[in-house]
Formats: sequence, structure tokens, C-alpha cells
Amino acid sequence: RVEALLKPLGSELPKILERVQRRFLSTHEAWPPSSVKKQRKLNIEVVKKMGFDFRRGRYDKTVHPFCSGISPLDVRLTTRYDEDFLSSLYASIHEAGHGLYEQNIPKDFWFTPLGKVESYAIHESQSLLWEKRIGQSHEFIEFLYPLVKRHFHHADRGLEDFFFKVCAGGKRAILGFRNRNESFWQFCCFVTVRHPDGRPIGKVFKN
Repeated sequence: RVEALLKPLGSELPKILERVQRRFLSTHEAWPPSSVKKQRKLNIEVVKKMGFDFRRGRYDKTVHPFCSGISPLDVRLTTRYDEDFLSSLYASIHEAGHGLYEQNIPKDFWFTPLGKVESYAIHESQSLLWEKRIGQSHEFIEFLYPLVKRHFHHADRGLEDFFFKVCAGGKRAILGFRNRNESFWQFCCFVTVRHPDGRPIGKVFKN
């Protein structure tokens, strides 16, 4: 069933990504670099508005973003910073999705087997729900754009330009190895490529 679903997507998604790349690179200029200090302020503001409780967590810099849920009372988010502020922002949104899962485990289940992660698939579904589905929706980007303009004056190029930069990946929409900065289309392509015939993930990476 998975193969029947992914096979047609695997042939069509790269074509869509190629068209997105051509359109963006021909019509949209790259934004200037953003300072780490401003990026951090924006990221924290957005993560707070998502509902992450900083009384029961913290937010720090690292080489590769991750979330460490020591307990619902101590959830730690991290991100890394590039010149493009969207990289750290959407990494923060992704990790905050993990953090919200950890912080919202029912109190009656804390420190019991029922309070443990159901599965990594469930956990990752929450982070990707925020990063890809909610975070790249038109409604979320309309909410996000005024915040971005307040922190980065160079971002005031219009909502349409910002929407395309987020959803197309901007200068991130470049074919290559998967990393923390892939666009939505690249992510979809990655999923179809790493499961081309139902082989275990480990074998695909090994090959």
C-alpha cells in the first residue's frame, strides 16, 4: 500500500520542485544575513505563542537542533543559527512541537510507563505538524509576517514574497542532501526517496 502511494509521488514531486526552483531563483532575491541576537528574540516569541511554557523549559544554541524531554517539568529546546533566519526559526518551531508533546503529557501519567513516548513516529508527527502543516499554512504565515517585520526590517517586501520564501524554501530550495533547512517539497521528495520499495531505512541509508 505504501509503495502504491509513493511511487507516483516519487515521479511527480521532483518535477514540481524543479519548477519551484526556477521560479524562485528567477524572480526572488536572497535576503541579507540576520543577526543571531535578533533571530533568537523572534524564535522565542514565536515558540511562546505556540504555547511552550518556559517555566518548565529552556531554549539554547547547538550544532544540530533537538529537543530533550527530561520530564514534563524540564523540556529543553535547541536550535542552530544560519544567515537565513528562517532556518533557525523553523527548526525552533519543529523542536517546540516536540516540546509541546512532552509538556502536555497528562499529569496523572508523569513518571509512569503511561507517560513515556508512545512511539517516535507519534512524537515526530507532532513536530512536523507544527513545522510543515501549521507553520507553512497561509494563516500561520499571515500571523508570522508582522512579527518578522518588527524584528527584521529587511523582510518588509510584502506578504506574497514572504509566503513564497517560506513555502518554496527561498534560497533553501536547492536540490542536494537532506538537511534541517529543506523546503516542504524537498521534504516530501526525501520521504519518497528513502522509502522507494519498502526497504528498511537503515538499508537505504547504507546504500
